[in-house]
Amino acid sequence: MIREAWTHIQRQHYASNISARFESLDRNLFRLQRDSNDLSFMSQKLNTLYGFLSESALTPEIISSAVKLLQIPDFHIMRLYFFDRHGEIVGFNQTPMEFRPVVKRIFSALAEPEASGENKLMTQYRPFFQSFLGEIEPGDLMKEKSSLTRVHLNGKPGFFYWNTFYSIPDLPSSGKYMPDGSWHPQTMQDTAYSGGMIAIVEEENIPPGSALKTMIQELNATAEYHEFYGVIDLSSGSGSSPIADNIMQCGITRASLKKRIVSMQSHFSKHAVSKRYLTSILPIDGNQVVFSIQPLSSFSTTTQNIVGVLSLLFFVTVSIWIWKTSAPGEFHWIKYKNTLVCFFLAVAAFPVSAFLLVGYQYAADLQQVLIQQRYTQLFSLLGMVDENYCVAEKQLGKLYGRLIHHPAFLQCNTTKIRRITETMLKNNLANAVYLCDKNGDMIAPREKRKNDAVGRIIPTIIRKLFARRNPATSTGVKNLISDAVVDSLADGVAEVILGTAPKKGLDFLIDKIGLLQEIKLGNRSQYFFMEFIAGNGDSNPSVLVFLQPKRDLSRFYMNWIYRNNHRPGKKWDFMKIGAIENFGDRQIRPKEFSKYPFLRELFNKVIATQANQQGRFEISGEYFLAVAAPMRQLNDYVLFAMYPEQLITDRIRGTQWRIAGIALLSIFVAYGAAILITRRSNAVSAIARGSAQ
Repeated sequence: MIREAWTHIQRQHYASNISARFESLDRNLFRLQRDSNDLSFMSQKLNTLYGFLSESALTPEIISSAVKLLQIPDFHIMRLYFFDRHGEIVGFNQTPMEFRPVVKRIFSALAEPEASGENKLMTQYRPFFQSFLGEIEPGDLMKEKSSLTRVHLNGKPGFFYWNTFYSIPDLPSSGKYMPDGSWHPQTMQDTAYSGGMIAIVEEENIPPGSALKTMIQELNATAEYHEFYGVIDLSSGSGSSPIADNIMQCGITRASLKKRIVSMQSHFSKHAVSKRYLTSILPIDGNQVVFSIQPLSSFSTTTQNIVGVLSLLFFVTVSIWIWKTSAPGEFHWIKYKNTLVCFFLAVAAFPVSAFLLVGYQYAADLQQVLIQQRYTQLFSLLGMVDENYCVAEKQLGKLYGRLIHHPAFLQCNTTKIRRITETMLKNNLANAVYLCDKNGDMIAPREKRKNDAVGRIIPTIIRKLFARRNPATSTGVKNLISDAVVDSLADGVAEVILGTAPKKGLDFLIDKIGLLQEIKLGNRSQYFFMEFIAGNGDSNPSVLVFLQPKRDLSRFYMNWIYRNNHRPGKKWDFMKIGAIENFGDRQIRPKEFSKYPFLRELFNKVIATQANQQGRFEISGEYFLAVAAPMRQLNDYVLFAMYPEQLITDRIRGTQWRIAGIALLSIFVAYGAAILITRRSNAVSAIARGSAQ
C-alpha cells in the first residue's frame, strides 16, 4: 500500500516536473527562433551596448568595458564610433582609424536636431551621405535611429546604425511626507543630450549563422538543468551544431537524434520523452531545426530510498509478529512481552505512513497553490498601481484649479506669471501656461514658442468659448477671418489633437472647461486644463490654460512608486515593482533591474500579445516569480513585479517539518502505549501467579 501510494505521488510529481521543464526549454527555443536572424541579432546587441552606455559618462574605459560585456566573438567586424555632446569622437582601444572625418560629419548632421534644435547640417553635409552611404535620403536615415539600415558603404553593401545618448538623473533621494501621508520626492531634472554612437559593418564580413551559433553557446554556457541546445540541418550535416561530443552526453548519436527529430516532425510533435532524456524542437526554416535535450533526472533518490527502507521495515516487523503469534514453540531471541510493542508499532505504521504520504502530497499541492496565489497578488498589485494613477491626475487638476485664484493671474501681473510658469516648468507641473483675454490675445506668455501648434489655436478656442458664454460678444474682422479658417480645419486640428476626427471639431475642449482632460498631440498624450479667471464683477475677462505632457506626470508618479516600494513596513515590501518604458529607448526602471534579460523577454511578449505574462526566472542562483502586464492608465509603461520564491519554499519546508514531527510523535505515542500495556500485562500475570509485590 505504501509503495502504491508513493508511486502515485511520484507519477504526479514526474508529470508536473516534465511540464515545467518543457516550458523552460520552449522559452529558450523561442528565443533562438526569434533572434536567429543575423541582422536582428546584431541590432539587438547594438541596442544592448547602447543600454550599457545610455546613462554613463562616455569615457574610453567605460566604453571598453561595455563592449567587453557583450562577449560576442564576431563583434569585431563592427566599426564602432562614439561621440560626446559636442560631436567629438571619444576614442577607445577598438576605435577604427578609417572613415573618422566623414563619420563625424554624418553624426553631427543626424544628431543636430537633438543637440541644438536646428537642422542646417543635413543639407550642408548631404554630399558626405551620398559618397559614403550611397543613394539614401539623409532624412530617411534619421528616422531609422536605433536600427540597422541597409546602405552602400564606400560602394559595398553594408549596414549603418546610429543612436544618441541622454543623461538621466537618478531617482530622488530626498523628499517630504504630506499631511495625507503621500510622499513627494524632490524635483526631477529633464534629460540632457550627452552624445551618441555610430556602427557600420560590411555585409560580406557578416559570417552566416553567427547569431544562432553565439546564442547557442550562451545558452549552453548557462544551462540550468544540464540541458544543451543546438541546431540540426535535416538535409545535411554541415549546418548542425553543437559537435557530436555534446550529444554523446545523453548517450545518443547525431544519426539517432536526426531520426528522432524527423519522427517528431512527421507526427507534428514538438516534445518527446524517452527513458533517459527530454527532447524539444522548433523549426527555423524548411531544413534547419533548433532542438534542446535535457537528461531526465530521477525523482528524489534519497526520499525513494527512505520509502523503500521504511516499507521493508514494516514488512519485516509485521512478518515477525505474525510468525511469533501463530507459529508453535518458543523463540529465545525475541521475548514474548515485546510482541505487543511490535503489534502496536505495526498497527501505528499504517496510519502514520498514510499521513506522511498525504502530507507530502498536501505540501506539493500547497506549494502550487501559493505560487498561483502569489502570481495573482502580483498582478493585483500592478493593477492597483495603474488604478491609483487617477489620484495623481486628480491632484494635478486640483492644483490647476487652485492656481486660477492666484493673485498673479487675477491681476495679470506678467512678471509674477513668468516666475510661476518657470517654477512649474522646473518642477514638471506644466509644460505650457497661457493666459488670454476675451479677444484671444495672449497676456502671457508674450513671446511665441517654437513649434507651438496648440498655442496657435488657443486664441480661436478662447473666442469660441466667450462666444458660447455670451453670444453678443463681438470680435474684430481679423479675428473672424482667423476663426473661419480654423473652423474650416477644425476636424483636421482635432484629428491632430485627439488622434481621430470628431464631428464637433474643437467643441470637446470647450465643453469640459474647468476639468483636466487628456488629449493627443501627434502620438503623445497631453493634459489640457482651461478655466475662467475671475475679474471685476462677472466680466471674466481672461482664461487660463495649462498644458502638461502625460509622460512627465507618469514618470513622476512611477518614481514615487519606486521609492514607496522600498519603504520598510509595507505589506508588499518583498514584491519589487518596476517598469519598462514603451517609448524611445525602452529603458528599464529602476535601472538596477536593467541587467536581467528575462524582463526584456516578458516585455516583448506583453507588447506582442497585449496580455499578462508570468514566469519563474533565476537571479544570482535564486529563483523569482516575475509578472509583467500592460497598463490601461499608464499606457506608456509595461509594469513588472518580482517575488522571491524562497519565501514560499521556506513556508513549504516548515509545513513538511511539522508533518514529519507529527508522524514521529505518533510513533512515540504508539511505542509508549505499547510499553505501558506490556507493563500492565506483566503486572496482571504476576498477580495471577501470586508473585506480585
